[in-house]
Amino acid sequence: MSRRTLSTFVLFVFILALAAPALAQQSGTVYVRVELWDVKREQWPAFVKNFEKYDQPVYEKLFKEGVINEWGIDGATLHNPEGYTHGVWHSSTSMEAFEKVQDAFDAAYKALGEKEQARVEAEFAGMLIKHRDYMIRQDFQKAKGVSLHKAYYYEASTAVNRGQGDNYVSYWNEYIKPTYQKLMDEGTIVAYGRSREEITTDAEDRRTSWYVVGDLTAHQKVQAALSQTWERLTGEQQRARWASIWEFATPGTYREYMSRLVHWAIKEQ
Repeated sequence: MSRRTLSTFVLFVFILALAAPALAQQSGTVYVRVELWDVKREQWPAFVKNFEKYDQPVYEKLFKEGVINEWGIDGATLHNPEGYTHGVWHSSTSMEAFEKVQDAFDAAYKALGEKEQARVEAEFAGMLIKHRDYMIRQDFQKAKGVSLHKAYYYEASTAVNRGQGDNYVSYWNEYIKPTYQKLMDEGTIVAYGRSREEITTDAEDRRTSWYVVGDLTAHQKVQAALSQTWERLTGEQQRARWASIWEFATPGTYREYMSRLVHWAIKEQ
């Protein structure tokens, strides 16, 4: 992967300083460009410093100008041999904005000069094992307007059976969304949403439910609240809920993921 864009694009999603958080409902679809990077273990600090030096200033300028409404970098908290160690992402309500982002990074790269470009290319290439991109559609998203340097992103995803996307959405709206919204109103959750691939690069139709919290204590509180949505049901109601899940969920595809956000900024959504 060329360093041509200086690690241009992003994933997801984090909390020590909450700068006057405000809440607003997302009025339309949000698109997220995600870059996933598998970085050599000894290069993890250098990868973040590289981002802070070359990418972060560009993202901050685009964010201030309103070209993008979110940007961030995170690192996985639970690693596996097939996974990635870091994610970088930005989002917008318009896909046309991604061209402006590309142009901004191209200009920043050109400004380095040929000698510095070659040095940066070689340095960055030496950090990497593998890389891949996603274009994500946030079908629903809510967030407080914040700029953070520590937090946690959690997601639970499953592949959905063909033709069952609407059933997944109905389930999420009935059982998941009310819990997330209550916890956001209480200050436990900073952002949450429901997403899927906009440009499908995997064979399965994977749907993702996610949230952002400030620490792992808050994460435990969210998980406890989700468990309580089951515990207050009767046995018959629990069986009916499971039956509704198996209508849309493809067996064996459920996955969870967590990362720690290094830098993250998002506007009210």
